Amino acid sequence: MNPFDGSGNMTILVSDYVLNSLLVAAVQRRLLDAAIESKTVEEWFGVKLDTNLIGTFIPEILTEYGKDKEMTIEVETHEAPVYGFSAEKGIQGKICGEIIGEAKGVLKMYVKDTVLIRTLVLEVSLKMGGKVKAEKNNLTGEITSHDLKLQLISSPIKIESIATLEKALQLALIMGILQANEYLNKGIAMPYIRPFFSLEKSELKVIDRYIKISVNLAPIPNSNEESTVVEHVLAKILNRT
Repeated sequence: MNPFDGSGNMTILVSDYVLNSLLVAAVQRRLLDAAIESKTVEEWFGVKLDTNLIGTFIPEILTEYGKDKEMTIEVETHEAPVYGFSAEKGIQGKICGEIIGEAKGVLKMYVKDTVLIRTLVLEVSLKMGGKVKAEKNNLTGEITSHDLKLQLISSPIKIESIATLEKALQLALIMGILQANEYLNKGIAMPYIRPFFSLEKSELKVIDRYIKISVNLAPIPNSNEESTVVEHVLAKILNRT
């Protein structure tokens, strides 16, 4: 299959290598790391991040450190997410594409007392898959699969199981995906390249290892019957293709 076959007069081809290289650079610069404070959790979800909350899922923390102790969580990405593009037939026979990725990192939980106590270190593995397509100059998508796993790395106290915490995070992930899909299903309008060109048609296809974006641009006539040299050159290039 020739990846440049398409109906538009301009084709942009992006390989999964480009995306994965950007993600590796982001991990190396710690751009994907985060610190989750109790104040932030309370603002977003209306609950406090403390030993009462975490103790619901890991009772040993509540037993060891007592009630109402504020906690904080650090997220560190140790392995860059790796994404792959593959073609498949989508809904109603339309060609769309599947994007599958996996990320690994570490959750570090601390209890705030007179000093900050590291109480738990967990390895997190997150896999997510989704589909994207372009139709009528609108880019839409959907997260179609997910898998989250936790593994206990270390703790100063004896913890019997983290299964309850894992299930709670899986539920939170599902709720987040439902909200994300509402936004993704509405779609994002493909931009117009003004003031020189209008976007008459656009098409996005995911093929093996690549995303191909084909667009059909048409010059916008100048109402003052004046145009720059750049407009003339670009118009001629488009008309020749």
